[in-house]
Order: sequence, then C-alpha cells, then structure tokens
Amino acid sequence: LEVSSRPVAEALALASWAGCEEVELPEDLALLEKILNAYRKDLQVLWEALTRECRRADPHRHSALKMARKIWKRQGLPPDTLF
Repeated sequence: LEVSSRPVAEALALASWAGCEEVELPEDLALLEKILNAYRKDLQVLWEALTRECRRADPHRHSALKMARKIWKRQGLPPDTLF
C-alpha cells in the first residue's frame, strides 16, 4: 500500500486496529497530525490509567503489566508501539 505521507500511513495503521475497512481522512495534513497527536495522547492516558489500576489490584509489577496488556488486547486497542 502506497500512501502520500507518514501521517496518512499512521492514521491508516491506527484505523486498521479499530477494524475499519474504510476511512475518510482530512486532506489537510496539519489537521490530520493534530488529530493523531490527540488520539495518541488519549491512548497514553488510557494506558497509564489501566496500568495504575492493574497495579492496585496486583502489586507485582510484572503480573500487573501482563494483566494490563491482556485487557488492552482484549479491547482491540492498538499496541503501545503505535502511540
């Protein structure tokens, strides 16, 4: 798949994790970058909240992170390498 820019490629990668078969992206790349930045920030905040709650449930860091990753994956959210 060839795309016109990195923001378009990143948006398509994130949309694929959401199971989207079709997406409409803004033509304005600055706007698309702004949307991507906000989405990545939201994902980061969500990940931090999830790991915090998992650490409350299980004080062992390794098993708490394992639990968080399992929940994250079950929800179909993109891997942390994408945000």
